[in-house]
Amino acid sequence: MMQKNRRKRPGIIQRTARVATFIIFAAAAGYPNNSIPVLAESFPNSGTVLTVYDGDTIKVRFPDGSDGRVRLIGVDAAELDDPREEVNLSAQLAKRFSFFHLYQKRITLSYDQTLVDRHGRVLAYVWLDGRVLYNEFIIREGFAFAFFAFPFREDYEERFREAQKEAREQGRGLWMKGEPEVIPSPLAGSHLGKLISVRFLCSKARKSRSFLYLDSADGSFEALIPRDYQANFSLPEALAGRLLIATGFLEEFRGRPQIQLFFPRQLNFPKPSEHLQFRDSPRRKEGRVAWFGGPPPTEAFDAENSLALESTRSAARAPGVNHDRTPITEIETQSRARASLT
Repeated sequence: MMQKNRRKRPGIIQRTARVATFIIFAAAAGYPNNSIPVLAESFPNSGTVLTVYDGDTIKVRFPDGSDGRVRLIGVDAAELDDPREEVNLSAQLAKRFSFFHLYQKRITLSYDQTLVDRHGRVLAYVWLDGRVLYNEFIIREGFAFAFFAFPFREDYEERFREAQKEAREQGRGLWMKGEPEVIPSPLAGSHLGKLISVRFLCSKARKSRSFLYLDSADGSFEALIPRDYQANFSLPEALAGRLLIATGFLEEFRGRPQIQLFFPRQLNFPKPSEHLQFRDSPRRKEGRVAWFGGPPPTEAFDAENSLALESTRSAARAPGVNHDRTPITEIETQSRARASLT
């Protein structure tokens, strides 16, 4: 007998998202708030992270076996498709940070007034071990920014604002203004989860389908360049026996510390007696270190954020306004002005 094809029943998150979408349109049509049912109770309160898309968006497997994309409420990370090197590097570092802390982890979810955005992503607060609010944590560590374009819980807004202030004042993550700390490769295992530089003696370069690996001679560390970014690098033919310094987010794969490299500024070839020196660049000639010096602009928001972005730009043009995130172009203009006076 031929078996009848059975359509896979949508999971709870898909079913509820459809209803939530209807509610959004109902609210826009002018229905009173008390006529719109509260659906947060029907959303899953836990799941396992399957994929990390970027610093603020993940894919979660829910208890009923269905999958859904989850967007962190009140968080904005740089965009991976931004063509500007500094922004793209910030996006990659934010993604590595979230991957390190969330991938394959069991998480708890809680919700706010708006449950689903217009892209079908579930809007949630993500909790680790039921007590660490990851939305706040990534902001406090400086790998993403607080995002207030859409309202959410006032107590969380205040917490996120304080977290960003602390990250900025302490120079954490993408707020770092100088060069990262340099450590020898044998100490890499004790510095996981940090934006750092690792000095190592390269034993060989080996290539796989996805990465170019630079192995340390003592086997304690590896730097790797993803295939899509290898064209950015011009590496010497002979790397064996060369002293290298890799800078980036330090994570671990199969028990071995590693840093992924995306741009040449992350890899340096010092002499044995030298400390970390960055390549000469226009920014360095203007008096800026060639690393970060503060967060890059992240203008490539999702479509629903365009109005908020325009209001931010309008505010930035107003005299006497002090903003947390100074555009890179403004920083460079200030640098040129200072250089012209010296």
